Amino acid sequence: MKNSLLLITLLFSFNAFGAKSKYSDTGLEGWGKSKVFLNLSALTLINAFQKQAVRNKIELRLRQADIPLVNRANEDIATDLQFALMVHITPVIVNSNIAGYSVSIKPERRVVYSDNIGITYWSFAAFGNYSGVSSDKLIPFIDSLMDKFLLDYLKANPKKE
Repeated sequence: MKNSLLLITLLFSFNAFGAKSKYSDTGLEGWGKSKVFLNLSALTLINAFQKQAVRNKIELRLRQADIPLVNRANEDIATDLQFALMVHITPVIVNSNIAGYSVSIKPERRVVYSDNIGITYWSFAAFGNYSGVSSDKLIPFIDSLMDKFLLDYLKANPKKE
């Protein structure tokens, strides 16, 4: 009996040594499996034309990567929504002129937690940040940040053949 128990324990320990690590550099594994909410609420001091251009560029790049988006007509955040992409853009003003833009693109996941008295809360938590300060050419800079983000996304979520 002791020998069988030792053999079973030894067999399971070999399986544990051969297991792959669950560590992730980006946290993007599985991100965007269901629809993604594109949150552009943090665009400050940008006119409507620029905001629409930013929206169009990011939506196009997400669709090119086959990442489904929440329908623009129904952007209220539903409780079943799991993923979001937060975009922050703030102009850098020097001598009363816009010298460039501070841009941050953050993929987010829904996080659910409970407190000690049994109340469950949910929110979104960012787990990555693709950011920098651009020159006055905003859309090409956003395109370069989206390149970095989507490259990480595609590495973490390879297409199945």
